[in-house]
Amino acid sequence: MIRNLQRFQNRPVALQERIFDKVFKTAELAQFNKKERRDYEDSLKYYRDLNNSLKFAKEIASEEGIKQGLEKDLEKGIKQGLEQGERNKSIKTSEKSILKGFDFEDIADITGLSIEEIQKIADSLKK
Repeated sequence: MIRNLQRFQNRPVALQERIFDKVFKTAELAQFNKKERRDYEDSLKYYRDLNNSLKFAKEIASEEGIKQGLEKDLEKGIKQGLEQGERNKSIKTSEKSILKGFDFEDIADITGLSIEEIQKIADSLKK
């Protein structure tokens, strides 16, 4: 088979499996003259360089995207934490104010909580 590869115009059905692809590709390259081989190798080098550059750019972009995503999530988490902290402080202040007998409207004005929320807090303190 190897001796007669150059005679094949089309591969026989028996030789169309994947395993024979490399054999035929190698045989095709072996027929190149020096200029064709140099052009082929230059083309292959250029392709590999572009492929590696693209792969590197994707890795950098991916790392940058992850970094930006983490920064956004961190900012969002800090904001939510601060908001929750302020809410907890308002609840604690309203609890103390309720226990001291302050008017619900005054507590709502001071804490920013609704009168309904203050009523719920008052009800939970009674239990």
